[in-house]
Amino acid sequence: MNVPGTARLVVVGGGMAGCSLAYHVTRLGWTDVVLVERDRVTSGATWHAAGLCTQFHWSPPLVVVLGRSLAAYRALDAAVPAGVGLHPVGSLRLAADPHEVAVLAAALERGREEGLEGAILSRAQTLARWPLLAPDGIAGALHIPAEGYVDPASAAGAFARAAGEAGATLLQGVAATGIEAAPGGWRVATTAGAITAPRVAIAGGLWSHGLAEALGVRLPMVAMEHQHCLTGPVAGLSRGAAELPVLRDPSASFYIRQDQLGFLCGPFEPDPVVVPAAEAADQGPFQLRRAAPERLTRGLAAAMRRLPVLATVGIRQVVAGADGYTPDGLPLVGEWPGLPGIVWLTGMSLFGIAFGAGLGALVAEDLVGDTRPAALRGLAPNRFGTGADAAELAGRARATYAAEYRAPSPDGPGGLDAPG
Repeated sequence: MNVPGTARLVVVGGGMAGCSLAYHVTRLGWTDVVLVERDRVTSGATWHAAGLCTQFHWSPPLVVVLGRSLAAYRALDAAVPAGVGLHPVGSLRLAADPHEVAVLAAALERGREEGLEGAILSRAQTLARWPLLAPDGIAGALHIPAEGYVDPASAAGAFARAAGEAGATLLQGVAATGIEAAPGGWRVATTAGAITAPRVAIAGGLWSHGLAEALGVRLPMVAMEHQHCLTGPVAGLSRGAAELPVLRDPSASFYIRQDQLGFLCGPFEPDPVVVPAAEAADQGPFQLRRAAPERLTRGLAAAMRRLPVLATVGIRQVVAGADGYTPDGLPLVGEWPGLPGIVWLTGMSLFGIAFGAGLGALVAEDLVGDTRPAALRGLAPNRFGTGADAAELAGRARATYAAEYRAPSPDGPGGLDAPG
């Protein structure tokens, strides 16, 4: 395998964020780029993701990031002959009472300044769009027409192929084994040879820990387990234009979307599992974790009360995976103090599809234009300090996961969205 000895940028990690970064820097004129992936593109946490794309966020700057992801997927889907499995079916975020309706309405108004488009639906309008819902405890919903889902493997693979066609070097089956300072920047040791570059982007998900430790950095990130299930066919579902919107329920703490003529449903249990670091590091490419049906059943109980049809269809598959999760559930993006030229693009916290494409585009603009986009300023990788207690960080991450859909509160964690 021909490994370039030098490059302008080395990207370590072939998940959605790394592939998007490689693609977007080539679009901006940097073709002397190397993407290093230990196995094959998407073989980490990307391939088994639920694929949800959202633009909603409680924080307007993050509306910008998520909007850039949607824009990137739309552009890629139009440019690739076979598409990337983009389904812009829209979304509904339920509100259980008038107070929750008002909270969603206020978030929508803040987001409008950053391009978020949507509407608050009445109870009757919500039930008309999702007729399988039990009507009790629904006061309305936030409807965002642009949201939906994408096929993660198709999209990440398309980003990588387009980067390669533009001149980037794609090294698959090559592992980065270490990074050290060198004349001209940084020397990235790989199983196929060394590459020296002034800038290195580490987008290795939960496997970023090993490279971080070699650089003297303890990333504020734990491996968090998450499960979703695929059901059997559901009578009355249709594909295409009649497909149901993605549904998110903060009260019952689950997300659900169509999967062919069945459902893909993922609950957020109140007692989430943190995977030991050594166990997470040993996870192989395209490998799932052992499913825990008893935990999934507990999490699905509230979803079944909201959607009685779930109790009548069988579960054909449980998908259990892990991803790098941070104390506030937001990614780690940017340089660490004292390590200029090392850019972190990790800690996607189950939202690699929702965040990854947009962050790749924004980091590319940061690197090529040398001006940090405003939307990235709250995502600095050292925002929790450089010596925070590991047990405390893990506890905060578990609390954030358990509160994934709640509106932010001064008294406790607030969540982002559903996993990408």
